[in-house]
Amino acid sequence: MGRLLGWLFVFTLLALGGLAVWQRFARPVEVRVAAVARGPVVATVFATGWIEAQERRLLRPTRAGVVERIFAKEGAEVRAGALLVTLRDRARAERQASVQATLDRLDADLAEGSALRRAAVARIDEAAVQLAWAEGEIARTTPLRQQGLVTERAWQELHSARDGAAQRQVQAREELASTLARLATERAQAAAELAVLRAAEQDDTLTAPFDGIVLQRFAEEGETVGPERDLLKFGDVRTLWIEGDVDEEDATRVALGQRVLIRVAGDESALVEGRVHELFPDSEQATRSYRVRVTFAGATFAPSGAAGLAGATRAAGGHPLLVGSSCELGIVTGERSDALWFPRRALTVDGTVFVLAGGRAQARAVTVGLTNFDRCEVTAGLEAGEQVVVDGLALLRDGARATARER
Repeated sequence: MGRLLGWLFVFTLLALGGLAVWQRFARPVEVRVAAVARGPVVATVFATGWIEAQERRLLRPTRAGVVERIFAKEGAEVRAGALLVTLRDRARAERQASVQATLDRLDADLAEGSALRRAAVARIDEAAVQLAWAEGEIARTTPLRQQGLVTERAWQELHSARDGAAQRQVQAREELASTLARLATERAQAAAELAVLRAAEQDDTLTAPFDGIVLQRFAEEGETVGPERDLLKFGDVRTLWIEGDVDEEDATRVALGQRVLIRVAGDESALVEGRVHELFPDSEQATRSYRVRVTFAGATFAPSGAAGLAGATRAAGGHPLLVGSSCELGIVTGERSDALWFPRRALTVDGTVFVLAGGRAQARAVTVGLTNFDRCEVTAGLEAGEQVVVDGLALLRDGARATARER
């Protein structure tokens, strides 16, 4: 009984293996096909890129601080100069309050009629009164001294009182002038420091550099940020373009004004027209590529915001263009209006195609002319109307049985 079960197991494995072999080699492979046809073909340089606002900024703080308030959310319309973000620096705020208090005190002391000035003037007036009294006494006693009625000691005391009063008057005036000069210097220093602190306060505010909308927020209120941190991405979405990268080997074939065929992410059915606007003169060495900018041909902006800054841009064919969408670019370097062509995905890495005929997939070498990411011009090896396989190429070999999959 055991041997019988063993043989049944072996026969089962052989049957399954035979079925697999039949399915792999005898059963026709179902494939999708496309007909070789005549029509326009263009040669393109391939590039990838992203839709961006032509005018945009990444806003960063000039120094470290805490985000106190963000005044606009994503999509908000903002006019140039409007406040976007404020930061706070508690130590700077306390120092500013202290310097302002010092400046107020100095202004009060320097003001006409201040307590400091009144006290100084009182000392000057007191010395003046004493000086006038001493000079009057000297004038009154001079005739008496000539008569010998005033002692030498009394005479000298009067002169000492006069000289002392005169000296105190001069000293009081000099002290007032010195005090006012010192206070003026301190005030200038305090005003300069306050100006620096206020300038720093201005640096702690971010305003809109032009009319536009907030594209992205990268920070939240209460968060500590530094000068290396992006806070907002701000842009004017009324005019869009594509910034892409062209491989350094293809950059010499790119020129300003060339037509560009654009495939925008999310729509594989239609191509958008554009033009090469700018090719950067230096390469991105890390990626070994050159930056290219492409404008949209015939794109229109339909405003939706109250200020006319927010809205939607559509390509000439009606395709919506969204900031940040990825794109594939075909920069046109050659064009033929009536060429024999087949889908590019039918071309193998060996430069062959599989032609479906008589239930068999026949590998055939072809000579290719103009190519882009959709089509290949064929100059030899194929005829119009022949069916070429466009998927499942890895499952095929020359002469393999194949059948066209129903659409």
